[in-house]
Amino acid sequence: MADAELVNRVRVALNLRTRKQAEHTLNAVIAAIEETLVAHQHEDGYQLRLGSLCRCLIRHRPALHRKAGFSGELTVPAKRKVKFRVLGELKKRETVA
Repeated sequence: MADAELVNRVRVALNLRTRKQAEHTLNAVIAAIEETLVAHQHEDGYQLRLGSLCRCLIRHRPALHRKAGFSGELTVPAKRKVKFRVLGELKKRETVA
């Protein structure tokens, strides 16, 4: 469930009558973003930019084989990571004075 303040801001911005309509709209947008990232999860370097809010970047890390002292070799499995990078006004206000 989305935050009440965010739902209220969406309701006011879109001139929706009820909180339930705003929550449904917000959940639909979040689901669309998630589906887009899942659909492109196999593409290394895929970027999804959400206006001036953020940029999501999918990175693939290959499996690594390392030597671990006396115990022999260690295998680190391959991973997919989604990096979330803040943009715009949030980035300007990121540092604390």
